[in-house]
Amino acid sequence: MILFCDFNPKLIRKYKSKIFNVGEENLIDASRVYASGYGIDMAVFANRLFQDSKVFYLKGTNIGKFIESDLRNHYIESTSISLKDDNIENIIIDNGEGKTIFKSKSPRITMEDKKDIINAFAEAIRGKKIVGLSIIDHDSLKDDLYEALINICYKENVKIVVNPENVGQIKDSKPYVLIMDKKDLTGEENITHTGDVPEVTKKLIDKGVGIVVVNSQRATVVSTKDKNYKVYFDKISDFKTYNKNLILAGFAIGIDRDYDLETTIKLAIASSICENYMKFSEVEMSEIKKLMNSVKVEEM
Repeated sequence: MILFCDFNPKLIRKYKSKIFNVGEENLIDASRVYASGYGIDMAVFANRLFQDSKVFYLKGTNIGKFIESDLRNHYIESTSISLKDDNIENIIIDNGEGKTIFKSKSPRITMEDKKDIINAFAEAIRGKKIVGLSIIDHDSLKDDLYEALINICYKENVKIVVNPENVGQIKDSKPYVLIMDKKDLTGEENITHTGDVPEVTKKLIDKGVGIVVVNSQRATVVSTKDKNYKVYFDKISDFKTYNKNLILAGFAIGIDRDYDLETTIKLAIASSICENYMKFSEVEMSEIKKLMNSVKVEEM
């Protein structure tokens, strides 16, 4: 089972309207209310691929209860830390030409909450094979939580896949898989071509990171201690975006299922672009397999 972490889950109220003017009466064509967040979305996606997972999240008051119920409706297990404030509520109004978004404040995080998070996380990873930790999108938790959680997994011999905003957030910790965009990895490094990436990733591998994944629009480079791979799509050129959270979910699923590295890479990269063709919350494994057939993995 995979443990996905979500440190700022949200309640989303999404409305579709042909026209929207503040202060005027507007007709709603369709609406949807659901829980979302980096960890929650990855768990929902994994569930669509018949993967058992659990969400570790921060639970607010009233909205927190809805999030818990929504996860239950998706047959996803959860464990939570209770907060004194409520979770974020986002109202999204889409008129077909653009979106208007109203957002509530993030809940406060106290020093006591931080201690509870670390202690509860150490308990939650017991018996887990792999942990998925995406962006920690709460300003009160960004400073040192990444390093603390990765170190806990390292000590407990639990593999962890991370997708931080920048490589500095992992500090000297040793995640099993580190996923980065090329633009976020560069810093002072001069990376102009795909072939330049392994020289930079080697420094991270030497520090103890197991696998480094570097994305760019043209290709993805996957580096291990012994090999570097160039990954790209063959016969697929019309996709516009890729989703690093779904790459993370794909890697976590492949590792939990003991897939070999090449198959895991293909699953992760295929997962990353599935939203160009379907909703990630409605994806089928058969559709992911079709995309996997177009993923090429070449040793550099």
